[in-house]
Amino acid sequence: MSVLRPGFRRRRKAAAPAAGAAGAAAPGKKPKPPAKPFDIVAAWATARATLSVPPTHPRVQRREPEGRFVAGWVLPLDMVPGVNSLNGRTGWQKGAARDRVRKEMLRQSSQQRPDAPLAGRPFVRVIRFSSVEPDGDQAFSKLPVDALLVDKPKRPKGMPKEMWEQIRRSVKPNPKKLGYLVDDKPACIDLFVSWEPAPPGRGCVLVEVWTGRGA
Repeated sequence: MSVLRPGFRRRRKAAAPAAGAAGAAAPGKKPKPPAKPFDIVAAWATARATLSVPPTHPRVQRREPEGRFVAGWVLPLDMVPGVNSLNGRTGWQKGAARDRVRKEMLRQSSQQRPDAPLAGRPFVRVIRFSSVEPDGDQAFSKLPVDALLVDKPKRPKGMPKEMWEQIRRSVKPNPKKLGYLVDDKPACIDLFVSWEPAPPGRGCVLVEVWTGRGA
């Protein structure tokens, strides 16, 4: 039995940090390195180098763009999920994903928008460069194409539809999207979506807008 001197308290032994706690690595596991920032220059280099040579995969499909080049962007793979992934998210998660893509495309455009949307039927191509081929129904072009649209005014909640139709054309929306396309219907844009193989860690999604045939 130990005896303490008057005025002294027994010191408690500090508890060991729990596995998974902040700043503590699990026993036998190395801490996960931070994700590397997306390299826009390297992504453009990957896209250009891949498209400059014949396809290396038997299922790769290519198509020459129509018209004159207008603008282009490259996005990280995790920013452009397929429709199956989007459908499994909540409403606010889908909105956050749309905002993330839109803001990144605006950032690469130096916050500049065209004075007016493109006339005719613009050609838009969205190419995914990745080491794994996506499923055939993974429409990963949805978010980038949505960001290219013009903003349309929305009817205020509670306003009768008849009243809204009378004032709708005079309402100017707060511009958030990039404003290159009037609509994303097949009658309004010529959309081409494809996949190209890329080395692991060098994947990206290329988004380009061209004026389209006859423009």
